Amino acid sequence: MNQQQAVERVESHITAAVDQLRPRPGLQPVRRFAFACDDPTDHGPLGRVVVEHRYELPGIDAADGPSVLDTLAEFWTSNGYRILRDGRGEPLAEIAAEAPDGFRVIISTDTQGKLAIIGSSPCVWPSGSPPEGSTA
Repeated sequence: MNQQQAVERVESHITAAVDQLRPRPGLQPVRRFAFACDDPTDHGPLGRVVVEHRYELPGIDAADGPSVLDTLAEFWTSNGYRILRDGRGEPLAEIAAEAPDGFRVIISTDTQGKLAIIGSSPCVWPSGSPPEGSTA
């Protein structure tokens, strides 16, 4: 998988999650970027990147935040995602989930109860394969 494919997959995980919400909120981009993959737990080579996209979800009333988190927790668990963190009921509530393909999605609230969704990829080579001459 290359960086562009990772971007598309991040977007598909975000869209699938947001499509579960009624009424469907808008997606207001906050930040879209790629950063160096320096995850020491995967024991992988340097030069890879992680794609991350963050959106605010305008159009959802702060009082509906708990039900949104419940809806997405149910959607993710019934679709093979693994819940990494379930912080429902906390002041800054969030749920972090990992899809079977290693992509992660987080839904969270801020201090005003506004919702945001973040999607991120596992480490990928920007061009899809290690640079020539690499020992990866």
